[in-house]
Amino acid sequence: MALAPSLAWAGLLSPGLYRNDAGHLVYVGIESEAPDAPINQYFDSSTQHTGDLQTGAHLIQSKSIREKTSILEAAGGTLAGSLYYAGHGKRATVILIHGNDPETRQMGFIIPYFVLNGINVISYDQRGTGQSSGNWQQTGAARPRR
Repeated sequence: MALAPSLAWAGLLSPGLYRNDAGHLVYVGIESEAPDAPINQYFDSSTQHTGDLQTGAHLIQSKSIREKTSILEAAGGTLAGSLYYAGHGKRATVILIHGNDPETRQMGFIIPYFVLNGINVISYDQRGTGQSSGNWQQTGAARPRR
């Protein structure tokens, strides 16, 4: 179990809850969608603003989240994902499902927002992104037979 994210995201803030210069609590997460480089996204709970965190933003971390990674061998190939949590004990858990885009398991500020408000999160690398094999453009829900 590691603090999220791994050191592979050097230069980015770890997902969690931060305090900005105005004293607002700000949820910060990582958004990773190819071909763009990973970035930090934020949600300011006081102003209700969201967006990409600007380089040089001065934030002090208040709470962090934890990540347990897993790699599964499935019929369609390798599928990599993570359980994000804070603390131990029973908690509700949601599974985040991707839209039709090349996104990894890091889905911006939504993961730390859920986790630090009492809900564990399971998220995965879309097919062909991160550590999952395949091609996100060629996978999706099965079409019904006619």
